[in-house]
Amino acid sequence: MITNILLKSLRGTLTFGVLFFLLQFIWDGFNMETLNSVLADAPRHLFMLLFIFIVLILQNIIIQQSKVKLQSDLNKKVRR
Repeated sequence: MITNILLKSLRGTLTFGVLFFLLQFIWDGFNMETLNSVLADAPRHLFMLLFIFIVLILQNIIIQQSKVKLQSDLNKKVRR
């Protein structure tokens, strides 16, 4: 379960990171100056991706807990 949550969060973070990189690269134009400026901002971008990764982990934990609660409520109703 923990591995599944981490993999979902990592997949979401990587997807966001790639889309963010491509959008910034497209928005500023396709040249080496843009690529250099994107790479120069890498520490800030990595911090942002770390924050997003933590938020996605928390979000996936909350979703998993609600699924477990719904399943236990359903099992209680079935037992009655």
